[in-house]
Amino acid sequence: MTGNASDQVWIDYDAQVRALFPPRVDALAVMFERHKFVRGLLALPNDAAVIVSNAERIEFNAQSNTEGFHTSDLNAEKIADTRAASHFRVIAVPLWHLLAECITQLQTPVAQALGTPWSVLNVRVWTTPPMCKIAGMYLKHRDGFPWQIWKVMIYFTPMDVEHGGLEVEQNGVLTSLYGPAGSWVLFYNSTLPHRGAAGRTLERASAEITLARTQQFDLALHEAGLNAHFPLAPPAL
Repeated sequence: MTGNASDQVWIDYDAQVRALFPPRVDALAVMFERHKFVRGLLALPNDAAVIVSNAERIEFNAQSNTEGFHTSDLNAEKIADTRAASHFRVIAVPLWHLLAECITQLQTPVAQALGTPWSVLNVRVWTTPPMCKIAGMYLKHRDGFPWQIWKVMIYFTPMDVEHGGLEVEQNGVLTSLYGPAGSWVLFYNSTLPHRGAAGRTLERASAEITLARTQQFDLALHEAGLNAHFPLAPPAL
């Protein structure tokens, strides 16, 4: 997905940010480097999944992006598959407040894993109907971003067989990550093979936070677009 020039810009930028902070010694950081993902649990309101499901649905559009962000070149079949399997949501009140609270709770554990402050690059929220077609993000893949960019997935429904969740490759085998509603996973989305897993009988409600190390925290809900993946140029130091 990404070219070498963009990769090098992010490599240099990330090295400059890391040089500003002491080496990582936190147990979460060690686990993150060893396994390429870490997990945790958020305190969610009881109606969190309902808030997501009730948010206005917006149909995926390949032109939904921000200038300066990398996008995917999608044909009609891939767009149709995305629209069928991922029902994206407009981030307005009360969903906006729910996400803002989730990101506030993520501030410390994600910083512990990265060893630095971090900034939100893009936010997307969607629901996945049960037994959807296995295509796109529901096939095993790597995202192809510069690896200095990560994702946090937040699950407003339980991560289980009925609702679906996330599978990551461990020792060459895709392994399902299970957990209660409020589970989150920070992972190396471009080096760790993974796939979204639809539920067998129930809807999956999730949010995706794309992020990077930064000198100072910027946890605003930046929405670059449904087909916006990462900025070609890093934030200014």
